[in-house]
Amino acid sequence: MEFLKENFANWTSGNEIIDNFIQEKQLRHKFGIVFEWILFDKFIEVKEIGSGQFATAIWKEGPLRYYKNEEEWIRSSYTKVILKFLYGSENVTNEFKNKIKPYSLKRVNYGMSQNPVTKDYILVFSDGYFIHYCKKCGERYNNEEYKWCKSCHIN
Repeated sequence: MEFLKENFANWTSGNEIIDNFIQEKQLRHKFGIVFEWILFDKFIEVKEIGSGQFATAIWKEGPLRYYKNEEEWIRSSYTKVILKFLYGSENVTNEFKNKIKPYSLKRVNYGMSQNPVTKDYILVFSDGYFIHYCKKCGERYNNEEYKWCKSCHIN
């Protein structure tokens, strides 16, 4: 955890609320992949899927993970990820933080980024995200076997 604290200044979004949110998650980190700020230019091959709310991409550096047995921090380069665009999120408030909090609790979440052109924030998930969550709305499937989502079915 000291490694993470030492690097807080190096991993900044430029927004105090977002940075505090990420740092809170990092301070609770015990093992596995670290939730972090990811510069948008670290993604390549960004391809929109579905209604434009999601995209696939390759994260050049890849997620940072602590391997307890080796006592070492290691990145998995060129990892395929899912990007969830949070349109209209350029103004960050505590309300925004509460809106994204449920997404950050999912084990498949790697961190956050921001589109430098639109200024919209982005949540970054593992490519396994769509095993459990709907491609259209992002909600958990009611039936994972059939990829059935109640809210999309109703609409």
